[in-house]
Amino acid sequence: MENQEKSLMQLTSELEEYKAECKKAQEVLNKCRDRYFPAMDAVPDPIVFYDVEGKVTYLNPAFTQLFGWDLDDLLNKKIDFVPEQNIKETQEGLRRMLKGEKILSLETRRFTSDGKILNIQLSSSAYKDHCDKVIGSIVIYRDITEKKKIEVMLLESEKKYRSAMEAAADPIIVYDNEGLVTYFNPAFSRVFKWSLEERINKKMDDFVPEKNWPETKKMIDMVVVGKFFSSIETARYDKNGNIIPVSISGSTYQDEDNQVIGSVINIQDISERKQAQKTLKDKEKLKGALEMAGAVCHELSQPAMIIAGYSKILSMNITKDNPLYDKVDKIKEQVDRIGALTKKLMNITKYETREYSKGKKIVDIDKASQE
Repeated sequence: MENQEKSLMQLTSELEEYKAECKKAQEVLNKCRDRYFPAMDAVPDPIVFYDVEGKVTYLNPAFTQLFGWDLDDLLNKKIDFVPEQNIKETQEGLRRMLKGEKILSLETRRFTSDGKILNIQLSSSAYKDHCDKVIGSIVIYRDITEKKKIEVMLLESEKKYRSAMEAAADPIIVYDNEGLVTYFNPAFSRVFKWSLEERINKKMDDFVPEKNWPETKKMIDMVVVGKFFSSIETARYDKNGNIIPVSISGSTYQDEDNQVIGSVINIQDISERKQAQKTLKDKEKLKGALEMAGAVCHELSQPAMIIAGYSKILSMNITKDNPLYDKVDKIKEQVDRIGALTKKLMNITKYETREYSKGKKIVDIDKASQE
């Protein structure tokens, strides 16, 4: 009997100690809850604590604000808010998490309490007890619905502008901040003969002729400081080494933080324009040459006729054995040359030149008067 009383007293003492320890643990737990859960309540992103069965043990006001359910609605319950199309990825994420892996920024979808579907980015990890046993998980949700809408709009906008560049008649080339090609349109391939696959992520320094680097460096300097430039005439090589006269315009483009991340360059092939300008210039020169030729012919014709007349009279009044006869004959010969020359001058139809001396050029009368 005495032994039973001693055992009972020992059990009672142990029970009191256990109750005291439980009380202390509860006090510590309450302090932790008082310390951490107000912080959780203040977090702007929705947070949910789940037990190992997937039942809710806590959720913060941000979850209620976004999804519509409060803690009283979901405590010790599972949340039925995963769309059917997203169940598989959610189960896979849960499996990975229970194996100790953290899930970071998983993009998925969730229903709200009123049936609306939101695009969600979630991060989660398991939490353990003092024995290192998994007892639940913490999941942080972030609404990225508006972000997704913006991404779709940006994608559509990019497609629209890319379509516009694809259809552009003039070559367009896009560089990043390092001067590497990120895109050029079919017109660029048509004019310069390179394919995008050949030049993407490479520089295009080799299509700048050496003599055109001064104005090219000025354009690069303007792009670096974010300035727009327009209609700068220069020249570029094509893939086959042919030099093509071009007019270049360009500007920078920026990211969402207004940081310059590259440049867009529009290149216009002005070969035909240059040829037209040369043709017009040649026509103007031809016009000047014809006017000069007409004036020269007019001025030469009268004295030539007089010389021809007098030489004929002289030849009629002297005999062949006269020492002057050969000289008169030479005069007639030179007058005939003047006549032939004036005829050529009157027949000039194009502007042709030849080298004269010390780099100077004069009109090539023979070539200019040929049909």
